[in-house]
Amino acid sequence: MDHLVLYPKNLVPIVGENGAGKSNILRALDLALGPTYPKTKSLSPLDFFRSEHGENHLSIRVWLRDLDGDDLAYFGRKGVLLPETQAIGVRVDRNWGREEEDEFGFVDEDGEFLRYQSSRGPGNIIRPTNEERERFSFLYVDADRNVRQHLATNQWSLLGRLLRRVERELPPERREEFVRRIAELERETLKTGDLIALEERLGTLVLEQMNPRPRSLELKVSAYDPWSLYRTLQVFIDDGFYSTATEKGRGLQSVVILSLFRLYYEVMQGGAEGRPSIILGVEEPEIFLHPHAERYLYEIFRGIAEAGGQVLYTTHSPFLIQIEDYENVVMVRKDAEGRTQSETVSDEDLEERIAEGRASEALRLTPRDRLRLEREFDAGRNEVFFGRKVLLVEGPSERLALRVVAARPVDGDPVDLDREGVSIIESGGKKSLPLFVKILERMQKPYLVVFDEDSSDFSGGEKAREAEFNRELIDLAGAANCIVMEPNLEGELSGALGGERYTTLREQLGREFGGVPKASQAKLVAQRVEPREIPRKFHDAIRLIVAR
Repeated sequence: MDHLVLYPKNLVPIVGENGAGKSNILRALDLALGPTYPKTKSLSPLDFFRSEHGENHLSIRVWLRDLDGDDLAYFGRKGVLLPETQAIGVRVDRNWGREEEDEFGFVDEDGEFLRYQSSRGPGNIIRPTNEERERFSFLYVDADRNVRQHLATNQWSLLGRLLRRVERELPPERREEFVRRIAELERETLKTGDLIALEERLGTLVLEQMNPRPRSLELKVSAYDPWSLYRTLQVFIDDGFYSTATEKGRGLQSVVILSLFRLYYEVMQGGAEGRPSIILGVEEPEIFLHPHAERYLYEIFRGIAEAGGQVLYTTHSPFLIQIEDYENVVMVRKDAEGRTQSETVSDEDLEERIAEGRASEALRLTPRDRLRLEREFDAGRNEVFFGRKVLLVEGPSERLALRVVAARPVDGDPVDLDREGVSIIESGGKKSLPLFVKILERMQKPYLVVFDEDSSDFSGGEKAREAEFNRELIDLAGAANCIVMEPNLEGELSGALGGERYTTLREQLGREFGGVPKASQAKLVAQRVEPREIPRKFHDAIRLIVAR
């Protein structure tokens, strides 16, 4: 990652191929906003872009806006609230091999460090305290799902933060009563002669090693910490076998961690005064989750975002993206020089292209289009976000047949569409193609539309409208992005093979399989004939999309 600028919304799915740099975005946020004070020793040379060529500097700058009333007042008193944007900014500079030049502190709108002012002029950089860092804390679950880390009861773990809040609200008299009772119980049960002898001997040995010796020293082995009663608590789960959460399977551990995220948000957000603002970061939340659980988790994330929280997560799952939320998605890729680049699906960018004459006004989504998004797109069609290139077709007949064609070229080697990053997306019918084109144009990724000139989607009195629809679709996508089957897929096959042979093949397949669904006919025919007999337009579709 050389230089990357993001303006994330409240719900941010980050998608891209393996190695594109998705996780680096979350790691950078964790370094700047996470619980561990940023230090170069927590990094490695590989964390620096082109470190093999001597590059050894990185800088991360994060601005936090839309602070609540309590945070505005708090950071205003600290002198780090930026007056123009009512935001705060944090910057981390790290240098491999020159740690003395490392810096961490609050910044202004331009990313320059804020400094204490005195009569002598600017002083030291204003650095966030632990209390301030907790107010804008970034809670991060990486792909390893370190359940021990997040179920620990220290001040920087998820569970630890929740328990600290509970402990602060514990009445003093109840604390004193607990300490008294547990001390009595320890004396009556745990403090056997052997344990008492162990305590006394260990205390004696410690005292002997101290110089100068204190006047008194008492060493105790105890089941609780009187100064932090909740620190020794653990999470136990009884799912037929009673044990700690850390001893459960990875799937259940993953659910526990994500549930902690939701609980922490519910407890610490909620709009109450004095509750820290938090940002959630999850790497591949779909790991160990069933598809139904993934869909449920997406609704949790969206609920958190709608309530004012912020959730960023990397994902390879189409169940964790909803097409109606397309403007939230950040698509990450590597350019030819290995730099991480990001793109968003933006109506604003489209409007700029329209204003400059580089895009058609017809690409705007109508209110009816927006209602259709949720109905027309499903997990399979959400794959448009993950492919580098998209081959857009009407239905399963084209999708199945074109995969066979890719594996059976007339010349050259077979084409592995998955290796090429080509997603074949069926729109569910010809009439839905314009909606998909509008989304693909917003993504600005290479695509090709394959459709029938004479489709069964138009019947009866609609046939007169179909020719106009075809022209509008070609105008919308551009002629270079369209391949028209004349009159349709079956007609192209019949024309290439000859009507009699095509009919004979279909009859043979029907007898062999006891009847062949229409969606599978073109695929099976393409498998049985020679590659050179497959219609030219089929081969053209594969050749053109791979070349883009």
